Amino acid sequence: MRIRPLRGTIKLATHDSRSGTAATKDRKGFITICNDRQIKFSVPADLKCISTYVLLEQGKWFEKEIEFVYHYATPGMTVLDIGANVGVYTLPLAKLVGPTGQVIAYEPGTVNRQHLERSLALNQCGNVVVSGAALSDCVGTGLLQIESSGELNQLVAQHSDSKAVESVEVSTLDAEFDRYNWTQVDFMKIDAEGQEAAIIKGGQRFFKRYSPLIMFEVKHGLEINLGLVNAFQAMGFDTYRLLGDGSMLVPVDDADPIDAFELNFFAARPDQAKRVADSGLLARAEAQSELSDDERSAAVAQYCALPFARAMDISAADLAQCPFYGALVAYSAYRFLPSLSADRRLALLQKAYDDLQAFCQTSNSAAALSSLSRVAQDFGHCSTAREVLRHLLVTDKIELDQPFFPPAARFENLDTLTADVWFVYAIKEVLELGGSHSSFFDRNVPELKWLAAQEPASEEVARRLILAELSGGLPIAEVEVHLARFQSTEDRRCVAWHEAVRSLMAGR
Repeated sequence: MRIRPLRGTIKLATHDSRSGTAATKDRKGFITICNDRQIKFSVPADLKCISTYVLLEQGKWFEKEIEFVYHYATPGMTVLDIGANVGVYTLPLAKLVGPTGQVIAYEPGTVNRQHLERSLALNQCGNVVVSGAALSDCVGTGLLQIESSGELNQLVAQHSDSKAVESVEVSTLDAEFDRYNWTQVDFMKIDAEGQEAAIIKGGQRFFKRYSPLIMFEVKHGLEINLGLVNAFQAMGFDTYRLLGDGSMLVPVDDADPIDAFELNFFAARPDQAKRVADSGLLARAEAQSELSDDERSAAVAQYCALPFARAMDISAADLAQCPFYGALVAYSAYRFLPSLSADRRLALLQKAYDDLQAFCQTSNSAAALSSLSRVAQDFGHCSTAREVLRHLLVTDKIELDQPFFPPAARFENLDTLTADVWFVYAIKEVLELGGSHSSFFDRNVPELKWLAAQEPASEEVARRLILAELSGGLPIAEVEVHLARFQSTEDRRCVAWHEAVRSLMAGR
């Protein structure tokens, strides 16, 4: 990157939302979307924008890490959000750390920053400082290449004739350390479209002073950046990944391949890792997977109490006779016994995964394969989970003649099951919703139409179908029958979903 050095002290373009100068006036091309936690987001009125599409589609950002943040962040924390975009992490973090905490959000893109500041005003967040600086390994000015969707903006070495660019201030973590001299930094997110290594290089004094939990993008496009892992390890940080269900961090095993769906890793020094582990959100040591009689009985009782298990008349005796009984009970204990330590829960999840994998090597049991896909998903082996479900889908005859876990948690709550039709639907829904991070990247309209027409169809399937068809150019009048589903039911969100969609399409 060619960055023009500045003489003297850099003056960063900043905005402190506590000053009351955040944008509150609606601008052309802005719409407001409410997420699943009642937080309002200002986003471009354009389905070609990833943030707009994903927030409408899923009611939250597509990364599993966003759920972990809700469990981890607590009042009084100081947080750095590097690559804040429109605020999909900044806003939740601001709510969680509260008035005694602070979020410093770095977003060099002008349009992204306008949306972020408008969102701060909409949510009355007075604990966020927004900086227009891009972080790298030197101080000066640089070129930010503006992409079709703001999430993909990146610093570049030179102007491209085919792309728009902005001149932006460039700073380093060390310069920001000198500027702010934070008392503490508890958490930081680094998602800077390829600048992560440079940011670490420009923060050597910062990392000597602070020991935060760090979430960083390990996969940029199709490239796995293991150099970042090595850079953090050189500074005394261990590397962790988040389980697929977002419940806790676990050590990264160098011998294991990185799952194709994995986007982010976490780094923590032993002192910070202990604090996270003490809160039950990180497993650090091997533990026994054996259950006491009382724990086993509690796990079995919790499983048998699930609505789908009652609907299928699955009893404790049925479980005891199942050839993969140990795996089902281990996974039930992992899921339903919150008093267990994080270390023990991880050991139980590992046992369930290993036992089911071994059993399925010699058996084509639909019940075992469904359970394996579910455990693999929660473990973070998403590619394995999808592979198992695709195998199930081409099975000549599916017989659910043994206890099992359905492909997704929501199907555990079904108390009315129509033969095996629901199970085939469940497989197809999970493959559709989990086949990619969002239908923005990969969509199958015929499959979505089939899913939306079935009795167990979820709200997210309906949303995906509407957005996919609108993105394909279909007039909004053609999807009114689906929109009516949202309009006719009570919507407790601060901004009704159907109203957000109509606002978006009004300017098309």
